[in-house]
Amino acid sequence: MSGKTLPALLRTDAFERPVNQDINTDILRPVQFNQKTTRFVFDRKGVLDANSQLNLKLLVNDSGNAGEATGASFPSSVGVLSLIRRAFLTIGGRRVSNLEEVGHYNTWKRLHWSNEYRKGIALPKQAGADLEVGSMAEGIATNSQTAINSRGFTTPYGVLGRESSEYAIDDRLEVAGAVNLNFGEQVADATEKREFIDRQIGLTTTSSPSFVIGLSQLIPFLIGVQLPLFAIREEVALNIEWSEDGNNSRFVVPTTNLNGDPIDPAECSSTIVEEDCFIMADYLFYPDQMGELADEIMNKGGYDIPYLEVYTQQNFTANTLNANTNSYQIAMGGKNVKHIIVQKQVPVAVNDAEKTNDGIYNSKAFRSGVSYQLQIDSQNFYSRPVRNVGLQKTEADQVEGIPLQMCNYLYSYDGQVNTDGTSTNLTLGLTDRKYNTLVQNLEAGNQGWLGVRIENSFGVGKRVSNLPMVYTETLDVKADDIVDRNVRFFVGTQRILNISQGIVNMIE
Repeated sequence: MSGKTLPALLRTDAFERPVNQDINTDILRPVQFNQKTTRFVFDRKGVLDANSQLNLKLLVNDSGNAGEATGASFPSSVGVLSLIRRAFLTIGGRRVSNLEEVGHYNTWKRLHWSNEYRKGIALPKQAGADLEVGSMAEGIATNSQTAINSRGFTTPYGVLGRESSEYAIDDRLEVAGAVNLNFGEQVADATEKREFIDRQIGLTTTSSPSFVIGLSQLIPFLIGVQLPLFAIREEVALNIEWSEDGNNSRFVVPTTNLNGDPIDPAECSSTIVEEDCFIMADYLFYPDQMGELADEIMNKGGYDIPYLEVYTQQNFTANTLNANTNSYQIAMGGKNVKHIIVQKQVPVAVNDAEKTNDGIYNSKAFRSGVSYQLQIDSQNFYSRPVRNVGLQKTEADQVEGIPLQMCNYLYSYDGQVNTDGTSTNLTLGLTDRKYNTLVQNLEAGNQGWLGVRIENSFGVGKRVSNLPMVYTETLDVKADDIVDRNVRFFVGTQRILNISQGIVNMIE
């Protein structure tokens, strides 16, 4: 490395001492926009705040019920990030940081957020509906000690994807004569009207809400880094590729709309609103320190910026019933690998009737579980394959250093199915209430993400050779499983670039 480590002014940490700071917020419009891609070019001034926000708005139209609101929402586990498939940052035309499958990766990130953060910040800003609230079974228990202990509700007690109180206060808009979206019963009269949680996707720009995404959610390079645009002579641009249009991908539609008319997902399409696509860019200025920063960058060695680059590999696996052993080669020759995240997504078609609130943004567990091992340079990473579900979640927790915030029913089928892995006498701890006409206990075992932390306690990864890493998974597929999976690997690697003399150079 040729430069110094980043000073406090270029990090998101707290300042070591009080400093004078000015903030200018500009509305940055895209220089190119269509329904496939968009591109933003930043002004070369100040220091770009990594928490600058990308504003987005979506409209959903149902050609089969023209002019009628669908009641569509964003997939529960990812929210508005479902609109973006790929984002990458370029400096001087060179790609510095690239994140593919943005929606899937941010589902993993979001699963680490607390319920309080989701309810107070994530839901208002980014939509989704992945809160877990207790005591919310569909039926009301008859008077008994059990009913008293459970606050009047029968098992199952947990609920996913519905913001409400534990006393089943329904806070969605209901119209006389329409079908209640959550419970399916008819609304008797207009006195049962309630306020809308205004997060459903509308037909017009006035009826559909806007949502915002932090730039650091799109560009891993910006996590913890404030980019000194004033000291970069080259063009700095954010490039975005939108995800595939359609149900389960960009949005999720209920089985019936707000008027009670049935919805055919194949007849639904969406539009990203151009005039509502912009970045609220925060440019930071430090009057007393800018000269020192500029001198270090322009006349001296500049600064070295270590950051995490996430590589994405996708494999389709067609399993068969009973025993399967699948091995995947992950080629990261010469890279400094810090961790590997494994997702096993059910390849649900965009308009498949068998859909869940998560859309395609899931990591579906197998009913009998899996056993996995990782080889690096032909050496086993674990002394023996990891089979225990609790240990698998603990290993996944180590990747971010923050536990996955979810109930065990969402993570696996462990303890919920018979020993043969079938759904006979299935006992689900998730409620059978409905959200957008979709039954909540369909979410069981729907976020079984796996993770392997390779870096040591000092944050130093492992330099791998030109031999590919080999991830091997053994599973026993049962008749009740969806057998095929899209298996994705999100591989975090350590990279370093240097900013000096107004030029950005990749060191590693």
